[in-house]
Amino acid sequence: MKKKLLNINCTLLVLCTLLINSCGNRKTGTLKIDLELNALNGFTNEKLKESIIQMIQATDDVELKDIVVNVKDKQVNIEVKNFIDNQEVARNLAQRLCQQNSGLQIYEAFEATEIYPKLNDLDQLLKSRDTASMTGDIKKPETLSEIVAAKKDSIAQLEKAAIPFKGLLHYNITTGERGYPMLAPGPVIGFCDVRDTSALFQLFRIGYEENILPKSLVILTKRSKERQGMMELYTLRLKMPFGKPTMDGDMIQSAEKTKNDRGGFDISMQFKPTYVEDWKKLTKASSPSYGGQGKFLAMVHNNEVLSAPSVYGEISNGTTMISGNFTVDELNDLCERLTAGYMPSDMRVQKVDLISNK
Repeated sequence: MKKKLLNINCTLLVLCTLLINSCGNRKTGTLKIDLELNALNGFTNEKLKESIIQMIQATDDVELKDIVVNVKDKQVNIEVKNFIDNQEVARNLAQRLCQQNSGLQIYEAFEATEIYPKLNDLDQLLKSRDTASMTGDIKKPETLSEIVAAKKDSIAQLEKAAIPFKGLLHYNITTGERGYPMLAPGPVIGFCDVRDTSALFQLFRIGYEENILPKSLVILTKRSKERQGMMELYTLRLKMPFGKPTMDGDMIQSAEKTKNDRGGFDISMQFKPTYVEDWKKLTKASSPSYGGQGKFLAMVHNNEVLSAPSVYGEISNGTTMISGNFTVDELNDLCERLTAGYMPSDMRVQKVDLISNK
């Protein structure tokens, strides 16, 4: 067991180096999306623009100055510069913009330790495929320079194969009671560079196609506060057999910051009456037993995790306090997004173009 834990820690050191060295190598292009807008569902044009921008930035790490959204005469025109050069990611983004979105969704969460063995199995499959691709027809080196080049290339491929998920995933490791590295408790399985998110999720898709990852698992992201330029990866549980979040809908009546007795601020959130009973049942089922820690529940907006607090006890009246190490700006943003309401449900994709940068 000690050997396995130490190997994980060593892998992370190699991974950090690879992530740093790989920055700036991705291919980008200019993405243009045209949408037909048939109903705003209570949104203003400006609110619609904000929601679209949030979803774009949750999909790919693009700067605000590179995003232009125009809404006029039931037409939405989007242009994004320096978007990842991946046609599938572009098409998926356009489709998600047109999906009816409740604004807030609540998921039960897996413990990362439950999912790690599955990800390890997927990683072994990917490595075996890479190894197989290395054994194909290769021209035999003849000159001294060709022999040296072939040796360097072979070593580089073997080093890459030894790193989890082609160097894209950084497991969430902490120090255990005896000083040994271990997976941190909670739903965060690890981290990835914001520029590698799309590539990593394509590898996860292989896990679903090969029935390695459970169909009840959805992995969503949140920008890391402590690790600049990184995304936290949350392992969340879908409600089966329909593959939906545990709760969704226009469920939050109000959310505001309130001062706590520690000199900081918490968020006071009130559920609408029609959702109070469902929230009561969920928090009761997620409460700690015998003095342990409660389960984690993730609050998600536009496919981005806003917060994933653990439950301390049953909440019977819908009044919920969320505590954490928030800044004032984070509190204001979280309160706004918790009460964001619906994305327009009646939009249709007209055109998606992704032009590669030369």
